[in-house]
Amino acid sequence: MLVVMKVLHLQLVLILIARGGFVIAQGSSFYVEQPRDLTIFENENAVFECRIPEDYSACLFEYRGVYLLSSRQNSSEYEMYSTNGYCSLTVLSAPGDHNGAEFSCIVATTNGGSEDSRKVTLKVLIPPKSLQMTVSMNSKDQATVLPSGEIQAVAGQVVQFSCQVVGARPAVDIQWYLDGGVLPSEFFNQHQEISEREEARDCRFDSADYDEFCTKTILVYDTHSTLDLTITEQQDQSDLSCATVEQENVQNQLMQTKTLNILYPPTYVQLNSADLASPVKVGESVRVRCTCDSGNPLPELKLYQNGIELSGYKSVTSQQVLVEFDFAAERDDHSSVFKCEATSPSIPHAPVIKQELLQVYFKPAAVQISGFNREIRRNDVISLECRTGLSYPAADVSWTLNGNKVGLSQDKISGNSSHGYHTTSLYEVRIDDESISTVACEAENPQFEGVVTRDTVELQIQYPPSKPELTVEPVKMEGSYKEEDSVRLSCQSKGRPMPVISWYKDSILLDSGADPVPDIEYTSKYSFSLSHLSREDHGKTFSCEASNVVVATDQTPPTSTFTFKVHYPPLKVTITTNVEKPFLENKQGVQFTCTTDKMNPNQVIFEWFINGSPVNSEDTETNDPVTQSNGFVLSNTMRLNRPMDRQDHNLPVTCKVTPVQFPEMVVSATYHIEVYFEPRLISNIPLRVIVNESSTTNLDCGGAETNPVIAYYQWTGTKVVQTPGSKLEFLATSREDAGDYFCKACNCDVPTNHDLCPWTACSVTRQITLEVEYAPTLTTETDLLEVDIGSHATIRCKQTANPPGQVFWMFEDQVIDPYAVNLKYNISHDRFTQVSSLKVESVVQADAGRYACGVVNKLGEDQIKVQLAVKHAPYFESNENTRLVISGRDEGDISATLHCVANGYPELNFDWINYPTDQSTTKRIVQLSPSKWRSELTISPLYATSFGNYTCTAKNNMGADTWRVELSKPRVPGKPSKFVIQETSHKSQTFKWTTGFDGGWPQAFEILYQVLGRENEGWKIATVTTECKTSHSDCNYTVSSLASATTYTFKVCAHNRVGPDNREAACSEIIQATTYAAPIQPAHKSFREMPFWLMIALPTLTGLFIVTNLIFLALYCRKRFFNKNKGDERPFSISTQSSSRAASNCAAMNTYSTSYMHNLYDHAGMLYQDSGYYFPAGGSDRWPPGGGSDIGDKDSRYFGNYPHGSPPQMNRIDLFERSAAASTHSDDVTTRMHGVSSEFDPACRVNPGLAAAAGHPLYLTGPPVHHRGSAQWPNGGIGVRTSQFDSPPVQAMSNNNEESYKNQIRQKSRQGNCRTGESYFSGESRSSTPVQHHHVQAPLLMPPTNPLSMSQHSQEQSLLNRYDSLAETHHESVSDCTNLESGRGSGCNLTVNSNSNNQEHQSSLYSKKL
Repeated sequence: MLVVMKVLHLQLVLILIARGGFVIAQGSSFYVEQPRDLTIFENENAVFECRIPEDYSACLFEYRGVYLLSSRQNSSEYEMYSTNGYCSLTVLSAPGDHNGAEFSCIVATTNGGSEDSRKVTLKVLIPPKSLQMTVSMNSKDQATVLPSGEIQAVAGQVVQFSCQVVGARPAVDIQWYLDGGVLPSEFFNQHQEISEREEARDCRFDSADYDEFCTKTILVYDTHSTLDLTITEQQDQSDLSCATVEQENVQNQLMQTKTLNILYPPTYVQLNSADLASPVKVGESVRVRCTCDSGNPLPELKLYQNGIELSGYKSVTSQQVLVEFDFAAERDDHSSVFKCEATSPSIPHAPVIKQELLQVYFKPAAVQISGFNREIRRNDVISLECRTGLSYPAADVSWTLNGNKVGLSQDKISGNSSHGYHTTSLYEVRIDDESISTVACEAENPQFEGVVTRDTVELQIQYPPSKPELTVEPVKMEGSYKEEDSVRLSCQSKGRPMPVISWYKDSILLDSGADPVPDIEYTSKYSFSLSHLSREDHGKTFSCEASNVVVATDQTPPTSTFTFKVHYPPLKVTITTNVEKPFLENKQGVQFTCTTDKMNPNQVIFEWFINGSPVNSEDTETNDPVTQSNGFVLSNTMRLNRPMDRQDHNLPVTCKVTPVQFPEMVVSATYHIEVYFEPRLISNIPLRVIVNESSTTNLDCGGAETNPVIAYYQWTGTKVVQTPGSKLEFLATSREDAGDYFCKACNCDVPTNHDLCPWTACSVTRQITLEVEYAPTLTTETDLLEVDIGSHATIRCKQTANPPGQVFWMFEDQVIDPYAVNLKYNISHDRFTQVSSLKVESVVQADAGRYACGVVNKLGEDQIKVQLAVKHAPYFESNENTRLVISGRDEGDISATLHCVANGYPELNFDWINYPTDQSTTKRIVQLSPSKWRSELTISPLYATSFGNYTCTAKNNMGADTWRVELSKPRVPGKPSKFVIQETSHKSQTFKWTTGFDGGWPQAFEILYQVLGRENEGWKIATVTTECKTSHSDCNYTVSSLASATTYTFKVCAHNRVGPDNREAACSEIIQATTYAAPIQPAHKSFREMPFWLMIALPTLTGLFIVTNLIFLALYCRKRFFNKNKGDERPFSISTQSSSRAASNCAAMNTYSTSYMHNLYDHAGMLYQDSGYYFPAGGSDRWPPGGGSDIGDKDSRYFGNYPHGSPPQMNRIDLFERSAAASTHSDDVTTRMHGVSSEFDPACRVNPGLAAAAGHPLYLTGPPVHHRGSAQWPNGGIGVRTSQFDSPPVQAMSNNNEESYKNQIRQKSRQGNCRTGESYFSGESRSSTPVQHHHVQAPLLMPPTNPLSMSQHSQEQSLLNRYDSLAETHHESVSDCTNLESGRGSGCNLTVNSNSNNQEHQSSLYSKKL
């Protein structure tokens, strides 16, 4: 490109020399107007203008020593324009690196001289790209950005905010605002920094200073401002903003705002309760309320009583928090401190507290008299003391003797106001020899008038208890009892007051009580029972003592004792060894000792067992007994005189002990031998594991035969994560995990330490191979490949997969067949590098587009796309552009936009020609695809001169093309075309037409019509209400309310807001149409008009008909039952239980309606052919009238099941039996007789269809074929489906040709041939070959009228005639039909070619002499 510019420079110098030389003269002015300095924004056009006298020859511009030529020499950077007396230079889309560029205008004079203007400077401004405000997370006091975008901070903190503006030139200043106003300086500390940096820009493709496809850098400035803001409570919900300051490169102010959410603690709480102001009485209601309405967020409020939180009613609103507690005052509430505490968990602060004190009036809970707990005798003077419980205020005390108040007492008050007061009163009284005296003390709180608390004592003369009498039940000799015996101990004593009996076991109190003895005054008795004596009771002393108030504390109460002797067996035995457990393999000299627990007496029998086998007594020895506190301990030793091995591990050694006095109380213990030996890995695990990538898998080293248990597994290999277990787990298996892994099991933490592990501690190493399979991934060299027309393009993609996938190529979503590629494509694949290549030979423009490389393996697929761009000159396509643009539809339209779409590559530039230069225009280019561009020209405002033809020119370095567009005002719509009649009835006509051009406005339509010959009545108008506004589209409309059998003329007309003024100007051609005559309506009679006798007769006849059918059914079932008893076993059995066959058939026949029975006698039976099967046609209850089939797999009860080629099995079908079976078994072939001929011919004494239905057998052969579906049969149709037919069979004989078929039957009957009838059917075969229709004339087998009188020859001839007829229909041959022997089955083979694949349908037809 630099060479081109030098050549242009040389051309300019030669031009000036040719005019007489080139001399640069300074100081003289040759300019009318010199160019001026310009300031623009980046990517805007800059126009420098230079005006000179018109008699001067020419002028041009110079930039950086390069002369920019005139004559409209344009490039992608500059556009030069020159004429007499004027020249201009346009810098197109000025890039940022042109900032400070200097240009000068050079004038060539007529005398051969020249002069250049002053240097003018181009200043290119770059507006700021973005502004962003953030909270600095490295500040001392942290702030939080909430999901709503608000910034949350705590009052009192200093939060640092940052605001950054990037990509501007010159640098931009930043200003901070709070609630729209400039932030006051006393609340913040602001710091601003400006930094410069280089920013990348794309080079121009044809620039002289740069190569193609390069980048360059320009200098831009970033401004960063920090704000240290002191947070206050008043800033809550304030808006903090940072914005750019207005200056020359700031077109629109950039601003970002954040809302502050300030957290601050509460300042006060309120504790309100009128009940706390004065004391309350016990039982009165008290309400304590705590509220707070300060703080953000509102604090948590808690109410405490004496430091314990109360759970009362709570209420939280947006303005206030409330806690309320209601209770009834109790004595424990006296002097309670109620505290209200407010805290904000999210803000560190001291709790806000308020406290109040509650006072409660309460009476003493109890009064107690003391001072008389000693023996009292006559004339003794005793001092009594009465002490009240706590009371507030203090209680008053008074004394009574035998219910009478006595003299004054000495009272003393103690306590305090916080807890209450005790009142203590002293009183002395003399005891005379009178009867018992009663003394009472009464206390009364002055706040509870009339409420008295009292304590009463009785005084009497007392004496100590006698020594208790002890008895034991039952009584045993020598006092010896066995364990679990039950005994009862009783003691009796006399005293005043009545003594209390206490039972002790070795000085430990067991129980106490006093039961009076009847008839003995002041005597008590108390018993103690032992339900089960225990061994611990042996030698224990049980004692009872009697006591009352007379017995002083320093005296010994009277006591009696008893000592037990208890016999008991041992409860358990234990086995110990002479060496520490466990044993090592091959260890010798092991001794086992069996020891009992305590027992009494010391007489037992020891027995030893090893794995259930008794041990010789020679190997055992009984040791000396050991005496303990209340029994004896015995032991016995057994010696095992052989070495240990791993087979002894877990071997049981049992010791059995039998007490002599308790032979039923046998105890035993079992010792399991534990032997330590080396691990042996189990071999039944996979040694090769194949898994999918990213799946979870385990490599299992397997279990081991070992003792002790495995301490850890040692793994080594490709990628090992240390694990103590037997499985090496891969949570997400990766391809790097594949390889060989080795493991072994160890049952000791330090296998090499023989002192710690004297056995071999690790197993033999095992190898396991892991193979990882993963889905393919693709990579390519580039996603955009540019080539020239005629060159070769090679696209490569590399796959990474295991197993390797199948690679395929696609072009524009169409797969490229690798086996059918022509000279255009060449596909290759390197199996070693897994790189696949697609080579496009001799690239043309049509080869441009999106190519895709795909790969598939069993785990997944991947696809990567590459755009192939073919360089070519631009061109326009008519289907993408329009020649006409309508504008000015509304009076308010002030602009119009013209479009042109061109195809080309590389990038296209557009020029618009013939647009008005005195109007404001805007041009824009949009890239629609890699090789498709759209140019938009917007003209605003629109004048009368704005309408006309415009030319759009698209160009690139490969060439150029043009497109003409007309800008027009709205017009009258075009005439509708193709106006035709679509449908006619007796009162309406339906029309169809194609709309014309709408003229720029939505168009409406009207259909005008009039009666032919009545033109003087004028046109009637039918307004079209359907949507037909789109230009050149089809439209339909029905004109109704027309007269029947009348001829009309019609035309359709269009109009829009423009017009037309004359309706005929936009109307179609006139057509004529005649409506149909009105249909004749038949007269209808009501059911009520029916004669009364007929209404009675019809139900009566219907009832008789039903009764007759039931009688017939009963006779039929009776006949079948007798036939069965005579041995007439038929091959078709509808039930597997012969005993219920007749009943089943009758039950099945009862399900049939009377209409079916009527058809059964009136119509002939039909045969249905399905690849060798013949059975009555028709359907099931699931089929519509007219027949069909419901056949699935053939039931062996009705069809012979045998393979191809085996001898045929003859199955005889009775139609009545089939009908009954069909009703009983819904999945079987069901039968409903479909009429072929409903007439009875006198020449044939038996109706053929009735003969078939009356019980004559039919014989079926052929292989069982699965029926592929069911069919919906039309009413009256007869159909067939073979095993080759997958679609519903078509109707072969409709109701229209049924009469013709009946005539054929009649003709054959008159000729004496009543044995056969024909059933015409057709089928449609659907296979891979083109569809062919087969019309087959198949024989309908019917028994002859008189089977006994028909000769064998006539039977053979009849069969030959039927097959000849069938062969003529198909133009095929029939063979093997002549050897029909009397008395046995014979057959004919028929082959029908159904399609070009020569698929054969074979069926065999057999007959049997009847």
